[in-house]
Amino acid sequence: MEMLKKLLYAAAMVVVLSGCSSFEKDMESMDFGTFIPPVLAAGAGYAAYEASDGDPWITGGVAAGTYVVSEYIRGRVKRGYEEEFAKGYELGKANAVKQQYWITQQRQKEDVMATMRNGRTKNYTFQGVREDRDGVKYVDHDVTVSVQE
Repeated sequence: MEMLKKLLYAAAMVVVLSGCSSFEKDMESMDFGTFIPPVLAAGAGYAAYEASDGDPWITGGVAAGTYVVSEYIRGRVKRGYEEEFAKGYELGKANAVKQQYWITQQRQKEDVMATMRNGRTKNYTFQGVREDRDGVKYVDHDVTVSVQE
């Protein structure tokens, strides 16, 4: 029974300490999957302990093997998510470029149609006010008026 307490204490320490490296400044970026392999290893170790009548080699081997296999599976799943995210990100960028292209094409067509529909535009330029009135001094400038014919 003393061995079981030590084993459970060691398993609890593995669970508690294994996730410390995954903590970051904010909880949103924390990977909660980090806790799964140690918990599985502790459960498998306890089952092996009971099944083997307390043999420490079997208990340790089963716990270590379970931990390694579950970490491998977790890593593959995480990598799959990252690859899918990267593919989706690339598709999103490509779609945004296509949308921008078609928006530009449509705007150019609208400009051509507006010019054809409205005739031509003529600009008239006049000199701005150049005299002093009531002590106000005006800067020399020109005024341009666009007229569509």
